[in-house]
Amino acid sequence: MKVLICCNHSYPQQGGSENVLYHLSRGLYNQYCDECLVMSTSVKRPFVDNSVLYMPVQPNYDGFTGSIKTCKPDHVLIYGDLFLHWKNIVEKPNSIPFSKSIALVGANRTLSEPYFADLLKLHHNMFNVIVHSECYKDYEFCQEAGIPCHVIPNGVDLREFDADPQVDFREKYRIPKDGHLVLNVSNFFPGKGQEVLLDVLDKIPEVAKSIHLELVCSTVDMKEALKLEKYFKYLARTRKSCASVKVLKDIPREDVVAGMKASDLFVFPSEKEVAPLVILESMAARLPYVSFDVGNVSMLQGGIVVSDASIEEFAKAVSRVLSDKDDGLVANLVKEGRDEIEKKYNWDVVVPQYKSLL
Repeated sequence: MKVLICCNHSYPQQGGSENVLYHLSRGLYNQYCDECLVMSTSVKRPFVDNSVLYMPVQPNYDGFTGSIKTCKPDHVLIYGDLFLHWKNIVEKPNSIPFSKSIALVGANRTLSEPYFADLLKLHHNMFNVIVHSECYKDYEFCQEAGIPCHVIPNGVDLREFDADPQVDFREKYRIPKDGHLVLNVSNFFPGKGQEVLLDVLDKIPEVAKSIHLELVCSTVDMKEALKLEKYFKYLARTRKSCASVKVLKDIPREDVVAGMKASDLFVFPSEKEVAPLVILESMAARLPYVSFDVGNVSMLQGGIVVSDASIEEFAKAVSRVLSDKDDGLVANLVKEGRDEIEKKYNWDVVVPQYKSLL
């Protein structure tokens, strides 16, 4: 069995979808495949990592389909409707003469352009259609259009979160030992809401004065992202909403995991998500979270979900977790979150769901 995954971004870049595809490709290879290949627009030249071959995507569609035919995979997974050749694929699905799946990953592009939506309705029987959650508009679209879809969630690697940290996160990043360590992991994109965290902290000054807020992100080479990051740093510097604020960019993956395991609370004020991987990671790390009601978060255990994007309620939830006035609140959240990860949202459980489509 040979499987080919086509995507825009992949390992060694860091991000939610990159981590999903990294673990999915490894899981498929380790459990089911003789060969697993990843064809990505972010790869400039071929390389092999953990027996998975990474290759660049040909920019010309004929070249792209020609390279697939040369590979002769048994199955092709197209991951995300932002993929470079998505339009051509849904227009001419027979141009890839192999068994195919498409993961919509929210279908934001498809649903914003009626032409793409109509093509998917027309040709959906040429693909296995995958969505990550029953709580987002890609699933609703499939239901309304009568398109059969497979709900396959994201997952985490429990081994990564069960290993002992190799660094002292507070010491390495010079975070004071006293006070609460509050963590956010998200890149600076519109709607991610990092600046909202300062509004939240302004609502709870007595609690905030002992909070060290750490924002972990990757470099995003987009003007809008750089502008948002600069604006956030300006607000943090001038408002002084808590004891300290740091933006940690491009830190090693193992340090991100160490940061989750060293923190007291994970905060996620994003306005729009499909199935946020970082929430699953916080659950795996036994780290309680406070999140707005986005994507499938309301279906998950392990944290407090705030509806209606209420800053006041978000602030109350942060205060409640950090003060833990409710007897055993944090212990219960941690246990419920970790139990759910072990049952439903780890790669040993998720990869076989992909295998059933191959």
